[in-house]
Amino acid sequence: MTTCIRARRRGFTILETGIVVTLVGLLITVMVVLFSSVLKAQRQVMLRERQRREFVRLDALLRSDVHAATKAAIKSPNECELTSSDGYSWTYDKQDSWLVRTHAQGGRTLQRESFFLRPGSEVHFQLSPAGSRSLVQLKLEPEPDGRPGEHHQPRYFAQVLLGGALPPVREEPQP
Repeated sequence: MTTCIRARRRGFTILETGIVVTLVGLLITVMVVLFSSVLKAQRQVMLRERQRREFVRLDALLRSDVHAATKAAIKSPNECELTSSDGYSWTYDKQDSWLVRTHAQGGRTLQRESFFLRPGSEVHFQLSPAGSRSLVQLKLEPEPDGRPGEHHQPRYFAQVLLGGALPPVREEPQP
């Protein structure tokens, strides 16, 4: 009686192992590049969202401060001082990557707020006449993006009438 001995393979050749190791290395490299790209995109989205929230907060405070003020002075393009008739003052000043709002009364600081600005942003305050009152303008310009693929930071522009909204126009009844 003859017995058939089945030949069984017990391992892998060096060539097969080399091919598998190379393919696994390529797969890991692709995964690292993809993961890095996802993290970079998430960081950009988070920065834009943070900047948007800061603009909303800045807009609300700037409008209420300018409406409450009776006098405005632009000390430099980066600094604006607002004062009211009852002794309150508000100062907006760019410091590094922050726009700092200081609320004071009689030289005593009551509140300090900081608004995040992306590095390289420019701040421009301007005072323009608007009839018998003044118009306070604030423009925040982002640093120009010179890199391809970079998303552009949103701009901020506000025009607020000093002392509040214009009073309603009274119409005289005609005889």
